[in-house]
Amino acid sequence: EFSLDNVSVKPVNDKNHATTVFYGDELAVNGNFGSSPTLHASNDDSWVDETIDGSQNLQLSHDETGNDNDAIDDNSASARITLADSSGYVSYIRTDYTLGRTYRGSAWCKKGGITSLQAFGATTVRGETTAGAAVTLSDGYQQVYVDFVATNATMFINFKAAGSASAYAFFDDFSVK
Repeated sequence: EFSLDNVSVKPVNDKNHATTVFYGDELAVNGNFGSSPTLHASNDDSWVDETIDGSQNLQLSHDETGNDNDAIDDNSASARITLADSSGYVSYIRTDYTLGRTYRGSAWCKKGGITSLQAFGATTVRGETTAGAAVTLSDGYQQVYVDFVATNATMFINFKAAGSASAYAFFDDFSVK
C-alpha cells in the first residue's frame, strides 16, 4: 500500500525558497542605459551618485551612442562613471525586494582609468555588508557582481571604484535578478 499526503507543486522560478537559486525576472530599469539614468536619493529604481550625495565621489552619466563609448552592443549607449577622488561609489536603490530572497546585482565594466570595481549589497548607501569579488578592470568588458540575500525591502547595490581623480570607466548592461 502506498500513501502520499501534504504534497505541494509549485512552478519553477516562482520566487519560492529552494536549495537551488533561480534568478528571477529582470528588475533593473534602464539597465542598458539607453537613456539618462534616474538620479534620486530614495526613489525606487534610482541611482545615487556624487550629484545626489557628495560623499559618493563618483558620478554616473549617460554616454550617447556613437561617442566612442565602446558599449557592449556597439549600437547602444552605455553609462560612464567618473571618480572625483581616489575612490568612490555609485549606488542603485530598490524599495521592493522580497525578504529572504537571493538576488544578483551586476554590471559589465571596461576601464578608462578606473583600476578596480567591486559590488556590494547593503541596506545603506555606501554599505559593504555583502561583498562581491573585486575586479581589476581591463580593456575588455568584465562582469562585476554581488549575490545577496534581501534583509530589508529597501536595499542598495553599491559599486565601489578605485583609481585617481577624473578617472572613468564604461558601465553597461546593469541587471538585478
